Amino acid sequence: MASLTVRRAREEDARAIVQLTQENLRGRLVDGGHADGFLSIALTEEEVWEANRSLYPTTPFLGRPLDQWRRFVYGPVCVARDARGSGVLQALFAGLLDEVAGRYDVGAAFADAANPRSLQAHVRKLGMQVLRGFEFEDRSYHLLAFGAPPSRG
Repeated sequence: MASLTVRRAREEDARAIVQLTQENLRGRLVDGGHADGFLSIALTEEEVWEANRSLYPTTPFLGRPLDQWRRFVYGPVCVARDARGSGVLQALFAGLLDEVAGRYDVGAAFADAANPRSLQAHVRKLGMQVLRGFEFEDRSYHLLAFGAPPSRG
């Protein structure tokens, strides 16, 4: 893979980000595109807070319930089809870890159970831990977590 620079998204990136996510939403993929990975849903603020209230207090990670850590929600992440498998996901994740180092203890993520490519990428390539399954709007998901690094500097 050619050199890759990771940076925070800028306002001028919004159109390309929206286009990439729209092209990869589960409901828009055709001809078996789901096997290559997809985005499930766009979480609303209310849904994030519901997970905070209902899942985190009863889900342990590293010996403590998730709600007892300084935590953030990771994702969703979407890599363009022609860039998948080239290290983009790992580079983005490394950039994220630099951003959250010392500010948070734990990141939490959600993966659609019907999207094994995403689940395997996050577990195998990024080292996330599957904590539990759960149901949301008649679909099955996995709750994953990973430790954030201490302050770097």
